[in-house]
Amino acid sequence: PFLDGAEPPTLVVLTSDHGEALGEHGEATHGLFAYEETLQVPLVIWGLGPGSGLETATARHVDLLPTVLEAAGLDAPAGLPGRSLAGPVAPSDAAPAYFEALMATLSRGWAPLRGVIEGRTKFISLPIPELYDLESDPAESDNLFDARRDRARALARLLPDESVWPPRQGEVTGEERAALRSLGYLSGRARSKSSFGVEDDPKNLVELDNRVHRAVELYQQGRLDEALAVARGVLGRRPDMGSAYSALSQVLLERGETEEAIAAMERAVELEVASETLVRQLGLSLSQVGRFDEAIALLEPQAAGGDRDSQNALGVVLSEAGRHAEARVALERLLDAEPDDPVAHENLALIALRLGEWSEARDRARRALAGNPELALSWNYLGTALYNLGLRPEAPDALQSAVSYDPQNWDALYNVAAVAM
Repeated sequence: PFLDGAEPPTLVVLTSDHGEALGEHGEATHGLFAYEETLQVPLVIWGLGPGSGLETATARHVDLLPTVLEAAGLDAPAGLPGRSLAGPVAPSDAAPAYFEALMATLSRGWAPLRGVIEGRTKFISLPIPELYDLESDPAESDNLFDARRDRARALARLLPDESVWPPRQGEVTGEERAALRSLGYLSGRARSKSSFGVEDDPKNLVELDNRVHRAVELYQQGRLDEALAVARGVLGRRPDMGSAYSALSQVLLERGETEEAIAAMERAVELEVASETLVRQLGLSLSQVGRFDEAIALLEPQAAGGDRDSQNALGVVLSEAGRHAEARVALERLLDAEPDDPVAHENLALIALRLGEWSEARDRARRALAGNPELALSWNYLGTALYNLGLRPEAPDALQSAVSYDPQNWDALYNVAAVAM
């Protein structure tokens, strides 16, 4: 039976968004390059009617919508990219396949990677251009650019005009921006450049990226001195690498060197290579040392852009600055769009505690835990509120839950001891 006895759908499509390099071409995962280990993914289509088999022509994800429309008996809108895969297509008749990899451009300031596949020939447009015959060289180990420049120039002319870097900036609605951010986009803040040299080619920089990953691994293992040395070494070679500033500042914060971490994050912002996450951390760190006005000025633009994490952070910082009413407005605005946001309820519980509103703090903490029962801070806020409401038999369990989820939550540990006494 299909789906517990339900009628099978007319069409089933099985595919993937990308592959993983796993060390091939020096890349540990995906996002830096666009070699076949990340571009070539499974594509199985079931339910198109009679006939089956393996198609050898290049197919693209933009072909899926026209295929689904045809299977549903609907006409594709004029100008829709892609072609239907419902009928056989000879490899020689397949449309060129455009691809790009811009994560390293947006987050690191490296050269933008664009390319096109026509037939079984692949061109990659970079400061060090590449041309591969995928039929005879599926591993893409023999760059034929110098030997076949005419073919490379012909493929370069197939790159779409709208892919030229830097892109033209169009209007993006707040809803579109939120949707893109939820998918992991719009997080890059690298300085916009109009030209790139060999020193910006990802092939010459992948080793540095791997060293940043190594710094993160060392940090997660608690080997902070080693992680610090690796991150600083990367920045010594590439001072504008935003991900290295992220790793460096995280290690410094863990070591308790807040002022030095702030200086590193401010440098990343100055160079325009700080991610939204790093800017948010900088705002929270500035608030921690009492630089509230700077923190608020830093967080407000990101919060206004629809980044929910920054809106939550802004609410926290406003409250720490004593501007509780403004903090509540900012956080309640978040709940207008997503009423069950556990972090917003958690932060509102904290504001209520600061104002001595114990019932409000209790209710907000419970709302937060209903959305995420593993929020250590919310358990601590709940226990504190219960204790101050005179419900002292109930407070220890809540506080102990905070400690169980975060054994280094010193506030919760102190509260456990205070209630026990």
